Amino acid sequence: MDYSERRKVLGVIGGKISGLKRRWRQTSIISFIKYLEMQEVYDFSQTLAQRLAFEFCGKTINSEVLVKNFKSNRDASNKFDVQKIVKDLHGRYLTEFTVYWNDSELSLAYTAKTETERLKALNNI
Repeated sequence: MDYSERRKVLGVIGGKISGLKRRWRQTSIISFIKYLEMQEVYDFSQTLAQRLAFEFCGKTINSEVLVKNFKSNRDASNKFDVQKIVKDLHGRYLTEFTVYWNDSELSLAYTAKTETERLKALNNI
């Protein structure tokens, strides 16, 4: 395999690993927000879930994923001050989220490394 072919294959592998990491992180954030939803005993709206995700880790969630996991924007929680709810939940669950996120990142690092090695072996790199 010459140099340009190798670079092209490595670029494809890098793209696959980046997509894996993005989906993994998004799933981790959704799981934690679902956990909060169970702890707080009321259904979160898409807006609240999006703002919680951004507040906890500075990342946004794909709107299609929000639609699948949370109810519509037009619900009773929009009658409340969403920003106050977000700040309250952030303050109460920040330590728990930090532990959860660090564990998730460690697991992701291991998974990404093994997947990279597997893809390189498949392509004889």
